[in-house]
Amino acid sequence: MEIVTAIIIGIVIIFIVINFRNRKKMYEFDDFSRKKENRENEEESDNVDRFGHRVVSIDDIVEVDYSQNYEGNEEERNEEYQKSIFFTHQSIILGNFERAKKELERAAGLKMRGNYELGKFYYYCKKDIQNAINMFNFAYNDGVKEAAYYLGMIEEGAENDELAQDWYNEGAKNGEINSIIRLGKIAEEKKDYEEAESIYLKIADTKNAELIYNLVRIYFKQNKREKILEWQEKLLNEKQIMGLNSEIIKNIEFMLGNEKDRKYVELINRGNELLEKRDKGNAQKLFLEATQYNERGYLSLAKSYYVAGNGEKAKDTYEKAYSLGVKEAAYELGKYFDTVEENEKEAEKWYKIGQELGDAKSIYELGILYECSKEFGKSEEEAYKLYEKAANMKYAPAISDMIYYNDRQEDRNKSKDWAFKVLNETGLIELGREAIRNAQDFLQEMGEYTGDKISEKNYEIEYDDDLIYFIEKNSKGRNIKEETYERKKSNFWIIFGIVIFIVRLIIKCSEY
Repeated sequence: MEIVTAIIIGIVIIFIVINFRNRKKMYEFDDFSRKKENRENEEESDNVDRFGHRVVSIDDIVEVDYSQNYEGNEEERNEEYQKSIFFTHQSIILGNFERAKKELERAAGLKMRGNYELGKFYYYCKKDIQNAINMFNFAYNDGVKEAAYYLGMIEEGAENDELAQDWYNEGAKNGEINSIIRLGKIAEEKKDYEEAESIYLKIADTKNAELIYNLVRIYFKQNKREKILEWQEKLLNEKQIMGLNSEIIKNIEFMLGNEKDRKYVELINRGNELLEKRDKGNAQKLFLEATQYNERGYLSLAKSYYVAGNGEKAKDTYEKAYSLGVKEAAYELGKYFDTVEENEKEAEKWYKIGQELGDAKSIYELGILYECSKEFGKSEEEAYKLYEKAANMKYAPAISDMIYYNDRQEDRNKSKDWAFKVLNETGLIELGREAIRNAQDFLQEMGEYTGDKISEKNYEIEYDDDLIYFIEKNSKGRNIKEETYERKKSNFWIIFGIVIFIVRLIIKCSEY
């Protein structure tokens, strides 16, 4: 027995030494990988465009016909393109930028918009401005009008204001919304409010709440209370207003409030403008100052930490907002635990708190959690009761889900009622273009006339707050989640092998 004990102790010591050496090698490999990636990034940054020079004027862009790259069955190409975009999105979240790049290069061979998506990838993920410019130029030549906005933004960031404005004007000529908004904001910065108003009015009929909010901000800066009230009325009482959310509603209320409220929203608006320009540091200073006027400022402050990749600080700030009575913070905390930490129990706790506070988004997300996770043992019916509750609170994504839930239950009349709510109900929160289009399609199938159908939105990667968070987080270092998993898996098999060896050794020894 003493021999067996000695053997076991010896094996344990060997295991510890091997594990230590493996960890050391892993850290050395990680360091080598980081250096290698840095070298690759430096090499990529040295690239010029495909024609051997950097484009410095719109007139310098060479028109190239890439149509031969896009031959074949369009439906099949669209399907493959969407798959590539989906896998790109997943790869970016996981921090696997190399795979994301390969998927986008594949997408570029399937559709003209692929170069545009590749440009966004270089801009947001790689921070490789030269290659971003190249891809956006090719995309623009191929008729992707949205590329003009990014080219303008890049030039503006380089303080080439005249060229930036040229690009924004090019985008505006093609009806590109972001370019039009940026031209309006440039006019605002010059305090040419008449010009800014004229620009924003051109797109006010799009029924996009975020775009209309830009117009409202102009009236706020000019103290035109009646105009603010007029547009507030339109936002809340016209049907099919897209993108309306609690922040827009609250901010307009603050614009119409007392001096303290107005100071608060002024700071928030200025901070958001800086955040758009990726000036997170100065934006955070303004958001922090805004908290002196209203505790809701902590929501904006937390968001600025989140998009900077600082999840822990964002979480702490949301907790502070909740402790001060900001009910929306419960939803944000639930979403953080759900999305970032993948802690479903903690997410459920916060969504339930939001539910108790009457927050529709929390109720809806709780329903998703119950429907998608087996951990809670909830039925589909229980999940959809939550969706229905959120839908009755005018939360548009929940209304869309109720259309298809009732359709699956073969209650098409109920589905039809919900579809008409999407099209005719006023004051819907977070109504999207896709929801309107889907409701129209559903009603059309049932023989109902819904008027002019809304145009379909191009399938693309949305670089929203969540995606920006993962980009910033993963750009700061290794992907800890994947590494931890791989190390645990490796250690498991080593330990498993040793245990089997020891058991067999003990059996052998007992035979003697």
